[in-house]
Amino acid sequence: MTLKEARVSSPFYVQQIFYFQCSSYTPMSTYDWSSFKRSIFIDAPLDKVFDAWIIPEKITTWFLRQADFTRSDGSIRKQHEHIETGDTYYWQWWNYSDIEHGRIKFVDRSKHRLEFSFAGECTCIVTVNKKDGDTLLTLEQIDIPLDEESRRNIHLGCSQGWAFWMVNLKSWIEHGILLNDGESKHATKDYAFCELINR
Repeated sequence: MTLKEARVSSPFYVQQIFYFQCSSYTPMSTYDWSSFKRSIFIDAPLDKVFDAWIIPEKITTWFLRQADFTRSDGSIRKQHEHIETGDTYYWQWWNYSDIEHGRIKFVDRSKHRLEFSFAGECTCIVTVNKKDGDTLLTLEQIDIPLDEESRRNIHLGCSQGWAFWMVNLKSWIEHGILLNDGESKHATKDYAFCELINR
């Protein structure tokens, strides 16, 4: 039996792989609820992936229904323009009535790094880098409050949400396919019981 066959057909081999991958797990008693990090490889140039985050007309394709960015002088940035450090934002989700307001803390197009306030006191850090010759997108959300509600709604909720939207971005860039339920006839509040992930 080859190693490849063992991976597929041997439950013992799969269990061993799982054990070694999880052998360095963090006990819940010492788990850091104040931050999380998600990464995904995307088969595209660095600039193309990063532009999807910093040009309003692009971010409203794969992530948001509406994204308005305001310069420090109070003028609204055009949809085809790159956002800049100091901009404030107004975001509207696809199937939620909640509005997200925040500030662009830092943008460096040459280093492919973006930082913005999010979910109240939190900061999200987006980076796009080359890893072993491939494009790696990473999002880190930090400064999450440690109360129980924030652990549930921000740490768990946002980490699940970002994971989906990063996969949606990969699907859109690589294949031109959007996975989110954009113009849904199903009101989100009516399906809260089943935790719809593509909203």
